[in-house]
Amino acid sequence: MLACGTRDGTLHVFDAKASERLCVLGHACSGDCVCKKRGDGTVAYDAACPEPGHREKVRSVAWGPNGELASASWDGSCRIWDPLGGGLEKLTLQGHTGPVRAVQFSADGRTVATAGEDSTVRLWSAESGAEIGALVGHTGTVWSVAWGPNGELASGASDTSVKLWDLANSREQRSWNSHLNAVFAVAWGANGMLASGSWDKTCKIWDPASGAEVLTLRGHSDKVTSVAWGHNGLLASGSMDKTVKIPSFSHHHTTRDDSCSPCRLAATNRKDGGGCARRDGRCEGGGEEAAAGSEGSVQWG
Repeated sequence: MLACGTRDGTLHVFDAKASERLCVLGHACSGDCVCKKRGDGTVAYDAACPEPGHREKVRSVAWGPNGELASASWDGSCRIWDPLGGGLEKLTLQGHTGPVRAVQFSADGRTVATAGEDSTVRLWSAESGAEIGALVGHTGTVWSVAWGPNGELASGASDTSVKLWDLANSREQRSWNSHLNAVFAVAWGANGMLASGSWDKTCKIWDPASGAEVLTLRGHSDKVTSVAWGHNGLLASGSMDKTVKIPSFSHHHTTRDDSCSPCRLAATNRKDGGGCARRDGRCEGGGEEAAAGSEGSVQWG
């Protein structure tokens, strides 16, 4: 199934194979409704409206491992839906003091992470809807959150930082601050590497284990708004320059060095075990990109 959020506050769920819409979740704003649709596709919601759902644009959607669907909205809430069980709204997660910019389920489906314009990342029980933690440390809008392969959590924000969180103690574990503009996207690879995309037109790859900045990838001519790792270890980035780029890395070692972050990165891309080029003791990756049309989010199938 495929889900998308809309400007009118609803979610549309599709059978991607059959190219059919299965259901609309939230307030459909029927003709006899007290709410009014604006010319730009948004809705002027009436406080007396009894219909469930968001009251502003939906900014982000995410599937849970058990078929549940989460949505984050400018109305300051996150909502959990049951698309296969009649399209019912199961939970409303309310706690952010401004628009919610991103939402993600943990791999086990038990925890939901949300990112807000109030500079916080919040954690919620996917079963009860209770807030179980607030992660404070960013000084600007948090645009993106991502769960790692081992339950780690990272975030990117308009304060130009990428943060890794210590969830056991609800505090910042690492902070990387070498981007020159807002960090709009973060994504974990199965190799344990963390990628970030920024409005400074670059992507960066980080090694959370060592704290090292592994690579800076240049090539986009406008803001990078999305990054995604493929199962094959490749990284794709989407930009407002209307391209998707997949960088290629140059490596010259004949054997893999596990103490070297780019070697571990390369191992997922090379059948010979990978390696990296060293210059003055530093590891470098390089430079050609494959391009395709896009204006925003990218995801591997």
